[in-house]
Amino acid sequence: MKIILLLLIANLCFFSCDSKSNISSFKIAKPTKIETKIQQTIFIKINTTVESANDRKYELELFCKSLYLDENKKLSWNASKNWKPNKPIAMSIAYFEIENSTDNIAISAFPGDAGGIEPNVNRWRRQLNLFPISIDKMKKDIMYSPFFGEYYIFHETNSNNKSIIAAIIPII
Repeated sequence: MKIILLLLIANLCFFSCDSKSNISSFKIAKPTKIETKIQQTIFIKINTTVESANDRKYELELFCKSLYLDENKKLSWNASKNWKPNKPIAMSIAYFEIENSTDNIAISAFPGDAGGIEPNVNRWRRQLNLFPISIDKMKKDIMYSPFFGEYYIFHETNSNNKSIIAAIIPII
């Protein structure tokens, strides 16, 4: 074993060096930044109360993990058993009412980034009579879906016992 190791080291030393002392340099093109364009944005908004907010947030997280595009590229999901389908409201693709409560869920899908995260969250804040804030001050959880990748869950609450919990899922 020692002889093989010595032969290997001698071989490397003898054959790996060139007698010329030229230093070679190469120019490599700078990698170009890959632009990812958001094709569509999915919004899932739950109107709820402060008391129900934690339960609804958990249901929303499960719902978001169930989302996928079927073979026809149609958005599909598995909703909680207590989410009762109802006729979609304006600009939504699906609408649910949560049984035994006044809570409801609206699901919408828009092309592109649909105006961006900050304006959409501030629109929800205005629905709760809250002032707009910058995106860095917004309470958000960064989540991960095996199908869509990174997405965000926001939770806004007012002093009148009302909450909005919403997910924004960009599809690239």
